[in-house]
Amino acid sequence: MDKKAISLRFSQSVPKVFCIDSDYCLQLNGETCGKCASTCKNGAIDFSQKEETIELNVGAVIVATGFEEYDVSQKPQYGYGIFENVLTQMELARVLGINGPTKGELLRISDFSKASSDPAPATCDSRCENSSNNSSGAETPKRIVMIQCVGSRDEKEGGNRYCSRYCCMAALKHASLIKKRYPETEITICYIDVRAFGFYENYYRAVQETGVNFVRGRPAEVIEKPDKSLVVRVEDTLDQKMRELPADLVVLSAAMIPSPGTKRIASVLNLSQDENGFIKERHSKLKPVDSSLDGIFVCGTAQSPKDVTDTIAQAGLAAVRARAFITDSPKALDNEIVAINQLLCTRCEECLKCPFDALSINESGRVVLDPLICTGCGYCTELCKEGAVQVAGFTKPQIKAEMEGVLEEGDVLGFVNSGIASLTCDNIGNSVLTYPSNVKLIRVPTSLVVDKDLVLHAFRYGASSVLFVEDPPESPRAEVIYPLTVMHFEKLKEELGDLGSRLHFKKKPMFRTPKGLQELLPALPGKER
Repeated sequence: MDKKAISLRFSQSVPKVFCIDSDYCLQLNGETCGKCASTCKNGAIDFSQKEETIELNVGAVIVATGFEEYDVSQKPQYGYGIFENVLTQMELARVLGINGPTKGELLRISDFSKASSDPAPATCDSRCENSSNNSSGAETPKRIVMIQCVGSRDEKEGGNRYCSRYCCMAALKHASLIKKRYPETEITICYIDVRAFGFYENYYRAVQETGVNFVRGRPAEVIEKPDKSLVVRVEDTLDQKMRELPADLVVLSAAMIPSPGTKRIASVLNLSQDENGFIKERHSKLKPVDSSLDGIFVCGTAQSPKDVTDTIAQAGLAAVRARAFITDSPKALDNEIVAINQLLCTRCEECLKCPFDALSINESGRVVLDPLICTGCGYCTELCKEGAVQVAGFTKPQIKAEMEGVLEEGDVLGFVNSGIASLTCDNIGNSVLTYPSNVKLIRVPTSLVVDKDLVLHAFRYGASSVLFVEDPPESPRAEVIYPLTVMHFEKLKEELGDLGSRLHFKKKPMFRTPKGLQELLPALPGKER
């Protein structure tokens, strides 16, 4: 431990404030001390403070919860956590930093005695001391192998299919910095495909000219020798030969994954997430920083993997959108909520079983709606036998008219939830995917608004089958609605008798990606669109 009870996390921490480590502070551990409080002239230290919850009224929220580095120990073949001289790009960045554990000197971790120092996450500080404690005679690594896409572009168990975007440029940057300071160092980058976005292609060529070697192939394993040096076994897919690359250091380019904070805030705010756990934007082209809820915006790596440049640009856009949302008044509530026809209402109170308690009886005995609570799910429309409760914009006559306008003989009719499922359908075209033109999709709040009468109407107008596409139960709202839609579907099948075999419902939430929904839609013959 080379830090005192009060210190910076590291010299370039943001915000640059000193913190008290409760594990080492005598005052916080029950002993009498308080010297820091009496010494501080500004009175910044107050041990009488207690933890409290503060409620804020705000007009907009920007979610910028960052990312977490993929746990590369899930790939034991690369030896992270097993071999001392295997580290990640994040840890290498700390080593190369002048404020890092080696004061900027490139040295093997095995050349240091193990000691705990800077508690900052994603660093190798916990595995080495400052260079002042280094044993004399430590040499700069002569051979470095970087392995790309560790946890990214990996369809095996424990991996992630997506590209983390920053990895290739981080490897090129670190390779360039090392080559400039240590020209004799031999650096090899093992890659699948180097993805240098935009003008970075010129930087990629510049790094190649410095003498950095590139091997196209994903390494199979890393082996350690008795002297702590390493051997990387990889198949070069360009010349189709197995190669063994000797290395003093192996650097793993780890994937970006959603942070625990991202997952928590998505659950608390009831935000839509993509299949990887990042917060889903409302529309990738038209509203790239808007979340699924009005007034809540997302930016940076909370939305998807990206580098610093893209993060800064998106953060600026999110700030502009939040300001525009606050200054744009008055606000209009969502019009797709329940409307009650008091002339048809018999006061049976069945609709009061609303799972969100949006309906109640007022002083005059009438059923009234709280528009701020209603989610427009349509569950109450199923409960009301008199048809007095309808979702505005999705009444029976309106849905029937829409079916009559789109259906042709032999079509497959899909009722698509207006949440994640609907957004996924919109993104099918953006993802350059297709589905048969005889699949017709109608957006509904949930399938709860679709009753037996509407299904029979679809069959009368030529539908060969009816498909319900619902949001997966991965948000507070969907956790309530999803079981109800499953029960509603089973009830419909039973009521339809033999026609029930033409009714379909996907119970597994595989349609969160455009490709997943494409696989879900029946591949019937017809002109693709």
